[in-house]
Amino acid sequence: MPFKNETKIEDLKNRLPAIFSEAASDALSNKYLYIPTYKIIQGLESQGFRVVSAKQQGSSRYSREHAKHMVYMTREQGHVLSTVDEEVPLLALTNSHNGRSSFKLETALFRLACSNGLLMPTSSLNAHAVTHKIGMENDVIQAAYRVVGNFDSTMQTVNMLKSVELNQDEKLLLAETAANIIFEKAQLDLNLSKGINFGSKLLTVRRSSDAGNSLWSVFNRVQENIIKGGLRIVSSNALGELRFAKTRPINSIERDSKLNKELMSLALKFAELKGAA
Repeated sequence: MPFKNETKIEDLKNRLPAIFSEAASDALSNKYLYIPTYKIIQGLESQGFRVVSAKQQGSSRYSREHAKHMVYMTREQGHVLSTVDEEVPLLALTNSHNGRSSFKLETALFRLACSNGLLMPTSSLNAHAVTHKIGMENDVIQAAYRVVGNFDSTMQTVNMLKSVELNQDEKLLLAETAANIIFEKAQLDLNLSKGINFGSKLLTVRRSSDAGNSLWSVFNRVQENIIKGGLRIVSSNALGELRFAKTRPINSIERDSKLNKELMSLALKFAELKGAA
């Protein structure tokens, strides 16, 4: 599936207007240097990069034209993911036109998660931020090459995580540590008092290819269960009344990126403790 059919930037106009916004938010001063994202993309395309996919964050505070958005690009022409669990690193560009963030470039690792061609982001690494300023177009291109230059290192990290085997206690410890990072203590304690362990929930296998004991497999299970949500838990309302609920999916680009970094840092720490990192 995969990347043999590149996404033309023109095809994104109706779905992702923030990429093509011609002006910054009215709330910003005239000192803010505005450069449309699509012009940055065009500059990268002139260097051989190609758009693979893109997404835009919903926002109640900012208009759709100024919302945060992310564009995935590759410099591999004709690359085709064909094997389940095969990974491929992409260049991820994140930007907004509301003055709340710099232009960011980082590695977004995707994998073919099942035979029907589902692509799933796994983590973000090797980030470089570029401030909105005169000449930033060249800074972005240079940062893009630095990110791409780290692709081999990223894949070495993946292979290292695949080589680390975890026993049942270690898997549960990793998942419980992740749960303590992501969820509020009161929520964890409430569920534990009702016999529900968030760590065990995060180890739920959603597809057979993730059922292994490697640190990489366990990381992916935990990551997907957190990001996609849908885990059945106990929740309480303002009156203290208990009810069954489901964990919410993470739809925010910023929170998704933050959580993925935290989870990857946790996985690398486990690898270090196992003597692999």
